[in-house]
Amino acid sequence: MATTERQAVIHGLRELADFLAAHPSVPIKHHTINEFVDSRDELDAVAASDPARWIAEVTDEFRVLKRTFAGGITLDVNLERAADESRSDAHDYTPSTLFADCCAVCGESESAHADD
Repeated sequence: MATTERQAVIHGLRELADFLAAHPSVPIKHHTINEFVDSRDELDAVAASDPARWIAEVTDEFRVLKRTFAGGITLDVNLERAADESRSDAHDYTPSTLFADCCAVCGESESAHADD
């Protein structure tokens, strides 16, 4: 996604929040935003962005990274398992692999993230 397109989406989300705040009669019952990536490298980059905050799940069809925000809003980043399992180095995400992926980037030890 180009930077300007990304900025436009973020602006739209802020407009949505302002609209919902101004119109309390509009119901808010579902709080999940689903995004999809095309490769394990993209999912790895998401995991490394804030590893202490992502929860990894594996379903029959997807590898999912979940992050919950205030108010129970959840962002799910999904990768089809079929796209991932063709890789020889495919591995499941666990909290320790998320930290290991991050630590390879941030240079800290896993214990440095104990309070994250």
